[in-house]
Amino acid sequence: MNESIVLSFDGAVDVMATLSVLRVGPLDPVQVHDGGRVCRAIWVDGVAAVAQWRQVDERTAEVSLDTGPGKPTAAVDLEQFALNTLGAADDPSAFRPDDEVLRRLARQSAGARFGRHPTVSDVVVPTILGQRVTAEEAQRAWRRLVQDYGSAAPRPWPLRMPPRPQALAALPYYAFHRYGVDRSRAETIRRVSRELARRDDHTMSRRLETMRGVGAWTMSALRQRVLGDPDAPIIGDFHIPNAITWHLAGEARGSDQRMLELLAEFAGQRGRAQRLVMQLGGAPKYGPKRRISPIAER
Repeated sequence: MNESIVLSFDGAVDVMATLSVLRVGPLDPVQVHDGGRVCRAIWVDGVAAVAQWRQVDERTAEVSLDTGPGKPTAAVDLEQFALNTLGAADDPSAFRPDDEVLRRLARQSAGARFGRHPTVSDVVVPTILGQRVTAEEAQRAWRRLVQDYGSAAPRPWPLRMPPRPQALAALPYYAFHRYGVDRSRAETIRRVSRELARRDDHTMSRRLETMRGVGAWTMSALRQRVLGDPDAPIIGDFHIPNAITWHLAGEARGSDQRMLELLAEFAGQRGRAQRLVMQLGGAPKYGPKRRISPIAER
């Protein structure tokens, strides 16, 4: 069954820019982008559904939930779901930097909002997969994990449902090795999945924060992508501090501490400032590229 709603926002809303942060690479089997449309397989109170967001005009979007032919409608307030996921509570116009370059980037990205995603598991698992490895490795591991432990999304959508936490919690750590995932990350996914098998929503974020293996990088990503916090910069990343210190201070190498010092002037909008600066590219590269290493060497 399909339900849809059309919403108009007070300011600009960019469907693609707002939801792209949830996509795990261009081949993500859970989320696809097609022109001005984003489709994502999502669990809603245990019901498999496909959410579709479609750009209507600069301030308007259509949002729908499809549980497939003959299936009951997902038990969700569709209007609130649409408002949350498209960042209705976020106000991009609150970001008013003094720097002309940032002002230009902010104008160009006026519709890119920080949305609130209803479930944690389908964001935290690929984030954990990305700990200490390259983006390519993490994306490949996620695709294969979804293929093996996800399920087909409601027809006729060519998507896969993200694996349920119960399924991942039941796996032994060595089952993850076939995806190039070392024991440390595998055990973290299993621990997190055991918790999320009980309740997979925003209330679990504080519990996850105290768990071994869920560090600052993972939690800052969740604050941005799940909780929709525009003041949450990504920390603990391999490349981001260098890019921020380079573009804001001309320093080719930086630390999280230095990056946060430079972002302090954007208090309340530090995550947005970081995203905008990252559009300018990375810092100058020195030395050999980081090598993709097989699991046997870790």
